[in-house]
Amino acid sequence: MNQAKINGDSNLVYASWEGSITGEQRHLFRDMIMDLCEKKGVKKFIVDLTKQTNGTNIKDNYEFGKQLRRKMMGYTIAAVYKKGGITEDLLIETIQRGRVNIQVFYSLDDAKKWINNQ
Repeated sequence: MNQAKINGDSNLVYASWEGSITGEQRHLFRDMIMDLCEKKGVKKFIVDLTKQTNGTNIKDNYEFGKQLRRKMMGYTIAAVYKKGGITEDLLIETIQRGRVNIQVFYSLDDAKKWINNQ
């Protein structure tokens, strides 16, 4: 089952995706995260993708990364992936070329420590 979970407080938004994800779902997931960030007045979030079961193709990653770079300028993001699982390297590299502070982690605890010090 594909499922997005998003919650947050005045300091941080936490989002996770479980199951496979399509390009359209990925855009909706991003918009839901950004909406909650705006409502909470925060510009930093953790996105936990350790239970995402598929990746997307290279062209989609590049295009999505360019969009994120524009839309999330000034954000701080900790992306958590499953060790040995799917990582969207091109997506992360494309986002990092903008003014988005994004780091990849393989542990939720490490992501929380890092983002709380930003």
